[in-house]
Amino acid sequence: MSLQYGDSREERDVFIRTHGRLFEHWGEAVDDLDELAALIGALDIVVSVQTATVHLAGALGKPVWVAIPAVAEWRYQERGETMPWYPSARLFRQECTGEWGP
Repeated sequence: MSLQYGDSREERDVFIRTHGRLFEHWGEAVDDLDELAALIGALDIVVSVQTATVHLAGALGKPVWVAIPAVAEWRYQERGETMPWYPSARLFRQECTGEWGP
């Protein structure tokens, strides 16, 4: 399931063409905080970048994996794999700016 907000049609189409997999996208539900919380509550895990979705999943106690750039926002601290206020969050830090491969 995609929790991507905004117009993500192009990215979703590329994913489907590249991987040959369909997935649910509930764009209108994602735009409503209550409905987004309900969707997150129904998931086993959320995988995201630094967005409000991470904080909502963490506040709900859902496991959330977060891709963090080499220079992260203060909320994600300078180092470490966890966030003190969201014990269910696991951080995956970029080692070098612009290199997501490793």
